[in-house]
Amino acid sequence: MGLFSVIRERRRVRKLFEKYVSPAAIKAIEESSEYGFTSQIEDKHLQFIIVNLQEAPVEEVNATLTRVVDCLFRHNATLFWSSPTLVRGCFGVPSTEHDLPQNRTAAVADLLQENGSRIRLLHGECTAPVGNFGGNFRLCYDMMLPGYTAKLKRLFELEFGTAEEIPA
Repeated sequence: MGLFSVIRERRRVRKLFEKYVSPAAIKAIEESSEYGFTSQIEDKHLQFIIVNLQEAPVEEVNATLTRVVDCLFRHNATLFWSSPTLVRGCFGVPSTEHDLPQNRTAAVADLLQENGSRIRLLHGECTAPVGNFGGNFRLCYDMMLPGYTAKLKRLFELEFGTAEEIPA
């Protein structure tokens, strides 16, 4: 692969991940190999957090969402958006470097401390297909969380300001 191809691939990867991944994680991905990161779909073991902001007061949703995203980036999570008030953060994708239960545990503690009764959290670990579900011309990095609908149902049953661990 020539130099221009490598540069083009790295730009494509940066564009794909800059919406989802902290700048530190993007740098680690770019430095991980000579050719950048491959975004093919593959099964990965990961830690996850699902954050529900649906009951946050309307005037506080943007501020709460900003705090949630900043917190997840601080703990090296990759973001997956489900809706304007539902955020999924995953550890271990695209890089397995940060797939640590301690990262998830610390993020959960910080999220609850910073946001109090404005959010609900589910967290746990699983193996899930992750990658570019959009193809080469429409990049769409996503994951398919097993039992996602059941997890969401449980999330809406929780009291606000609480977290529940879902075992693998």
